[in-house]
Amino acid sequence: MRPQLEIHLRDMKLMGNDGCNQFFGSIKTLSADSISFGTIAGTRKFCQDMNLSDRFNLKMSQVSHYKINNLALHFFDLEGEEVLVFRKID
Repeated sequence: MRPQLEIHLRDMKLMGNDGCNQFFGSIKTLSADSISFGTIAGTRKFCQDMNLSDRFNLKMSQVSHYKINNLALHFFDLEGEEVLVFRKID
């Protein structure tokens, strides 16, 4: 399973799947191009390959900016390097 992300701006919350476990948390700050997350928690089930899940969670902790382009949400770190991309699926 690929990681999935849902963002609920009205509630300033996020949730999804990291490729293994469900996660949920809050959006701490949001502006026209920057975003920061509060504590992100999740389920703790064991999957055969935790590599994707571990990499995803590390990248989520590095997010500081975002850009939306052609139905894709791009997350960037403090240095401006793209760390994650989500494509709208519904």
